[in-house]
Amino acid sequence: MSAEIHYGPKNPITQYEVIGRPRPKDGHDRPPIYRMKIFAPNKVVATSRFWYFMKRNEQISHLKKSSGELLSVSEIAETETTTVKNYGIWVRYNSRSGITNMYKEYRDTTLVGAVHQMLQEMASRHKARYQQIHIIKTAEIKDEDCKRPNTKQFLDDPEQPDKVLRFPPILKRPKIEKKYKKRFSVTRPKLFAY
Repeated sequence: MSAEIHYGPKNPITQYEVIGRPRPKDGHDRPPIYRMKIFAPNKVVATSRFWYFMKRNEQISHLKKSSGELLSVSEIAETETTTVKNYGIWVRYNSRSGITNMYKEYRDTTLVGAVHQMLQEMASRHKARYQQIHIIKTAEIKDEDCKRPNTKQFLDDPEQPDKVLRFPPILKRPKIEKKYKKRFSVTRPKLFAY
């Protein structure tokens, strides 16, 4: 039985770019180079997944860890993490009844956050573990291309411009200096603006 791979707050999922190739031989000095983007909790798991997928690829089934070499394993950092974007994730996972293909949509500020949401949902709804889930493709999606109603409910509707989803501002209380602060308050704090 294989060992469990744990991810969570202490061991978050990150995106890695793993580049490898078959080991050069006498007759074949310049073998082809293969690159793969993998979501994993650490570099060790990322390299293990790289060899796992390489061994199971039909075109390059001859490439495995014993006959290949890694050229680089690097973490991919996202540049724009301040705006919310729509992400589509194509997933294949081993269910209890067979292999299942899925398409999922999520809204998040980063692709890694969307993948984390997907892993949590797959674990809760389908009892699928990290080892059983294969991410085939990920893409950032435009608002008009979104399909799922769970994602569409957060988008602005051009037909009804007055019905726009906005969240109310939370009342920011002024900071009270320590000498004026009471340890116990008689009244409950008022945390709303109206």
